[in-house]
Amino acid sequence: MAETLFTVLKKEHKEIKNLLKEAEKDPRKFSEFTEELNSHVHAEEQTFYTPMKDEKELHELILEGFEEHHVVDLIVKEMQAGAAGSEEWHAKLGVLQENLEHHIEEEEQQMFPKAEKVVGRTRALEMAEEYERAHQTLVGSAH
Repeated sequence: MAETLFTVLKKEHKEIKNLLKEAEKDPRKFSEFTEELNSHVHAEEQTFYTPMKDEKELHELILEGFEEHHVVDLIVKEMQAGAAGSEEWHAKLGVLQENLEHHIEEEEQQMFPKAEKVVGRTRALEMAEEYERAHQTLVGSAH
């Protein structure tokens, strides 16, 4: 059965959390995490956040989501510039993990249920296809 955008995003969130845990154990895997995170964030913003941001029920949550994406991006950039595996790097990793988990929980518990009501199942299925296309394009261009 085809999946809605929200099911696809939840699976991606799980994958991103797992990649971050792997990077925690082995800092050399951090680049794999950042590639997946970047393609996820850009595809999510392009196919979900931007088209939905004018919906009254979602507007504030989406604006906050954009800002949370920005904060995570800043932390990632600082980590990429620092010494992987250092004490500071691991401290930033902890902050990144907390921010990411808070963001994902907010999306899944608050934003997605409201968005599902706004868009309906048919549109959510179409959005999943749009997301997958955007994500594949971004993953392909990252290599």
